[in-house]
Amino acid sequence: MEETQSERHQKYRELRRREETMEQFLSTYGESHQQEMAHIGQLESNIVTVLQQISRNFAHSGHLPSLDDFATMKDNLAFKEGELERSRKTVEGIAKEQHQLQQNLHKVSI
Repeated sequence: MEETQSERHQKYRELRRREETMEQFLSTYGESHQQEMAHIGQLESNIVTVLQQISRNFAHSGHLPSLDDFATMKDNLAFKEGELERSRKTVEGIAKEQHQLQQNLHKVSI
């Protein structure tokens, strides 16, 4: 008989805990619902902003070069970078030669 009462008492406590949990949920439901709705509104606003940006980017994509044009531009860039490097080396060589010639001139002047 004590076991039966103990089981009933335990079931009662479990039901009481569940009831308290439900009451707590119901008491905070309004506030939680408002917070979630505000969060959903913010997310919707963010989605609209991102979609507008995507739309603008698609509009600008028509101004991009074709793959062939891009390949040509890339080749031109590589060629011009090579020319730039050769020009830098030429400038360095000329600067060294000028320095050497000035030293020779100075030696001759003395």
